[in-house]
Amino acid sequence: MKHYSIFFFSLVFIITGCIKEKPEGEDTCPKPLFSVYATSNEGEFEYANNSVYSNYGFYEIQYGPNGFSLGSGTTQTSTSNGRISNLANGAYDVYLRVNCGGNDWSNWEGPNSVLITNGSSSSCIAPTGLNQYWSQQDYNLNWNGNSNHNYYEVQYGPSGFTIGNGTVKTTNSTSYGDGVFTQGTTYDFYVRANCGGSDWSTWSGPTSFYADKNSNRCLKPLGVLANRNGSYIEITIQPDGESVHEVNFNNANFNDSENIHTQTQVNGTYGTFSTNTDWYVWVRSVCDDGSKTAWTGPTIIN
Repeated sequence: MKHYSIFFFSLVFIITGCIKEKPEGEDTCPKPLFSVYATSNEGEFEYANNSVYSNYGFYEIQYGPNGFSLGSGTTQTSTSNGRISNLANGAYDVYLRVNCGGNDWSNWEGPNSVLITNGSSSSCIAPTGLNQYWSQQDYNLNWNGNSNHNYYEVQYGPSGFTIGNGTVKTTNSTSYGDGVFTQGTTYDFYVRANCGGSDWSTWSGPTSFYADKNSNRCLKPLGVLANRNGSYIEITIQPDGESVHEVNFNNANFNDSENIHTQTQVNGTYGTFSTNTDWYVWVRSVCDDGSKTAWTGPTIIN
């Protein structure tokens, strides 16, 4: 009887060890790694699973307009990599999940984004590395170019806008810093390159950012701080979205055109001014079109 007991427990131990093939918590159906890109055909993109895991039965792809909620898109199943055709121009988000048998599904992977547009050329490489940063009083939109690029077209607008409905600007540089942005709004921007004549790259993007400051709204400064340093006056402007300002000094409480200075920085130093005299300081913004806002001030310094 003792021998039967030893055999029984040994068998249980072997079976238990065989069943526990994966570490605890490991997915039985790993998420795929996939890529998506627009083809040279109008209104079409391809998707490809790049995962090294090979036990997938079939794929389920879901796609829709940029920013759509998973579950509200268009779904298609496939046993291999595939393509989606007959799409309208615009930005799309794409999700992919895989089936490993029966009800064993992976989690959704994505979204990966793709832009469908006409007028593209496979010989004109699209810009890469889209990003933005705040510099002085402007949002700078940046990207990486190519030696074959002649110039660039930038298109921006509130997040989720459709290509063709945004603000379009051209530049010879790989950056653009004169956009009009409203504080409290999230924006998308796209860039495409021109390689000569009608030879355009595809649009790159969208890249999104939140504007926590105004930029180029043609708004007057929020305030001005003036400090005396001997016969010099140091000016600090609190702007509201403009990068160029005019500063006006007078020893009486009215504006004139005698002591107007252009200031392109937040801080500026001016002189020489007589001491033991009250000076009145005003500032105003110079807008992109050359117009000027109302004056802010005066600030009095003695």
